[in-house]
Amino acid sequence: MCSRLEPRALPSVPRGPGHRLFALLWLLAGGLGAGGAAAITQLHLDTPALAGPGLRIEDLHARVTFAPEGLALVVEAGRLEVPGGALTRLRLTCPRLVQRAHRLACRRGRLDFTDPGLGTRAYTWAGSYVLATGALRLRLQGRGDPFRRLEVWFTGGGAPGGRLRVRGLSLAALAALLRHHGLVLPPLEPRGTATAVVRFRRRGAHWSWEGDLDVRELAFSNPDGTLAAESVRLRARVSGRGLPGPGMRGRLRLEGTQGALYIDPLYLERRPGAPPLELEAAFRRTRHGWVFERVHYRHPGVLALALDRLSLPPQPHAAFTLTLLDAHLDRAWPAYVQPWLAGSLADDLDLAGTAQGTLRLRGRTLEAVRLQVRGGRVDDHLGRLRLDGVEIDLEHARDGQVHHSRVRWRNGRLYRVTLGATDLALRSQGTRWSLEKEASLPVLDGRLLVDTFDLRLPSGKGAAPEWHLDAVLTPVSLRRLAAALHWPPFRGTLSGVIPDVHYAHHRLRVGGVLLAQVFDGAVRVRHLVLERPFGRFPRLHADVELDRLDLEPLTGAFSFGRIEGRLSGYVRDLVLEDWQPVAFDAWLGTPADDRGPHRISQRAVENLSSLGGGATGALSKGLLRFFENFPYRRLGIGCRLAEGVCRMRGVAPAPRGYYIVQGRLLPHLDVVGYATELDWNTLVARLKAATRGGKARIR
Repeated sequence: MCSRLEPRALPSVPRGPGHRLFALLWLLAGGLGAGGAAAITQLHLDTPALAGPGLRIEDLHARVTFAPEGLALVVEAGRLEVPGGALTRLRLTCPRLVQRAHRLACRRGRLDFTDPGLGTRAYTWAGSYVLATGALRLRLQGRGDPFRRLEVWFTGGGAPGGRLRVRGLSLAALAALLRHHGLVLPPLEPRGTATAVVRFRRRGAHWSWEGDLDVRELAFSNPDGTLAAESVRLRARVSGRGLPGPGMRGRLRLEGTQGALYIDPLYLERRPGAPPLELEAAFRRTRHGWVFERVHYRHPGVLALALDRLSLPPQPHAAFTLTLLDAHLDRAWPAYVQPWLAGSLADDLDLAGTAQGTLRLRGRTLEAVRLQVRGGRVDDHLGRLRLDGVEIDLEHARDGQVHHSRVRWRNGRLYRVTLGATDLALRSQGTRWSLEKEASLPVLDGRLLVDTFDLRLPSGKGAAPEWHLDAVLTPVSLRRLAAALHWPPFRGTLSGVIPDVHYAHHRLRVGGVLLAQVFDGAVRVRHLVLERPFGRFPRLHADVELDRLDLEPLTGAFSFGRIEGRLSGYVRDLVLEDWQPVAFDAWLGTPADDRGPHRISQRAVENLSSLGGGATGALSKGLLRFFENFPYRRLGIGCRLAEGVCRMRGVAPAPRGYYIVQGRLLPHLDVVGYATELDWNTLVARLKAATRGGKARIR
């Protein structure tokens, strides 16, 4: 039997498929009287689709069951499309639906659905709906669910809107949801929870929204250990327009207030109470992914950066500009730059001063750079280099045009050698940098005059920079140089030519002859090659010639003893590893054409004897008690170093040994060496003892 239904009149109903569905439920619940309920025990509503702005329901089935204790509701849908995405296999139940006036309410129901990003979910829910205004309020709770506590408010009418609040949000679930919506994230395993509030509103056909996210105790890591976080506290605010998908755009602001973050090789840590790290950006969704624009990053008291554009996933040939708004180098250098330089010489540098600049890149190719440094300081904490009062105005672009730069410093130090005020004018074009004019670098009381300096930057993948230099060192006081290097007080000056120095493929080569004028003679260095000069373990190859050095000022600088005469010789096939000799063939002796006076002191005789492991002849040993100086015909000593052993030789063979000094006239003195092989470290120790002034033993 069918009863005729006399439903009460519907109030004004907001438009939209969701409101029409609730209006129908109201009609069923409130429009049927007791007689209708007695005649009809169950009503069904089946429709293939309901659609409206921002909402579409497909394969909808609703069932209302009438019972003495009230109404029971079951709603099933194959698919629900909402501004946040789409849900499938929905089932909403309420065992007791209460209708009062124009309000429907349920104190405890159940909601099940499948989310493409989160999988199957189940909630208990309570809520109410006001037909006249379209106001909807839902509270959902899921046991063990990523969205443990979820509250939804929705207002209908002419400008519908609402609010979504989630407490106890699982960050693992949030990451899965973001991946589902096209955001490329590293393969992390995030831990921690968050509270999120999203407010949304529709005006006409346009949606706008804003949200707040508070993350506590964020922790994550990736399989290879290059990304990690621990106890991170984040606050985020995001706002925008449009529905999720291409065309959506908005702004994002992040604050990191505490915790530790590792992004290989960078490590950042914020302690409670410290100013937060800040990140702001505009974003938009495209068909290919996400585009972030006007990105600003601020680390208070350290640096501020701006990036004009960033695409996710990255576009291999995209152009972008990175602007260094402000950097305090004493803090920004160790935090953001030095970790990338581990193992290089720059890893030992400390920097200070302020810096601003820009980098323009296309893919991984640098197209333009501008850098300004003021009040700078460069200090190698190993004591190799220090520059104070550094100012840099650098500008370069690969646009075919000529660009001009300047590098200045007030004073400095190379090892212990003082450097004066220097002003370098540079020009660049394409991949080439050079001096605009001769550079003059004050070195102690002399100058290093750099006539040519050409630098070629790498132009292809795997290429390395190359440079070329020609310079002249004007006379520098040996006394001042010796004092700076903590050497004995030499007399005279040091000057020389530094020709055709070329660096390429991590190898420095001198094409010409290095010439130094010292001790009224000359030292020439040929075939000089330095491998890995800026690495941890450099290796040097060279041939050295000594031409007629005056022995009197040379030996007078040490406690070795006084020798008059000239000294010539060579060090061939010299090899230094990490600046320590490992191989050479050396000879130092009296030149054949030396016609000057030849005299040697008792002290020098004793020390030469100790070096050769030998002694003076019997007559000579007795003479040492009566004479301070002796004439000699010639002297010389040689060493061929290999595998840590020196094979010794002298000016001529001697019975069971070799002559180190051959006497002349009276009082006649010979010094003979008997050790044909000496451990290199032992020889160095004897030489150090001799030059320190300790008494040598003669056997």
